[in-house]
Amino acid sequence: LPLMATFPAGAAVSAPGVARGALDAMAAGMSARRNVGGAAVAELQTVQIRLSEAAAEIDSAVALLRLDLEEIDRMGAAGELPSLEQRARYRRNFGYAVELSVRAIDRLYPLGGAKCLNAASPLQRAWRDLHAQASHAALNWDIQAQHYGRARLDLPLSDPRI
Repeated sequence: LPLMATFPAGAAVSAPGVARGALDAMAAGMSARRNVGGAAVAELQTVQIRLSEAAAEIDSAVALLRLDLEEIDRMGAAGELPSLEQRARYRRNFGYAVELSVRAIDRLYPLGGAKCLNAASPLQRAWRDLHAQASHAALNWDIQAQHYGRARLDLPLSDPRI
């Protein structure tokens, strides 16, 4: 299989796991938290919605990765080569899975308050790791979206290695 079409999967697959770890850490601490008015933070609808949206983004990232990785495995086993559009789609989906993971952590981060700024905070570490991962050229959403758009429009890709 073309290396540069499939190689970024190795870097992309950890993103939803990092985001899920942050979601789990955030949810675990919510039941004991109270806001300044003394209300249980877990009872706030905004908290419940943010947790739900982040979980849906993470689950969507996992599903997207699985879809392409299963296809890549099948094609590799059969000795088939993916089309240019398929290769661009893989890169698009790897980048989008990371983008969804970043969106999830960005949605969760405000729930942690100022304590998330502490270097020992698991949410701060997850935020930093995911943003660094999304900055990689092979996973950057804007770059990967452009590749796919060009492939769909029968235009030459700006990266011929894909």
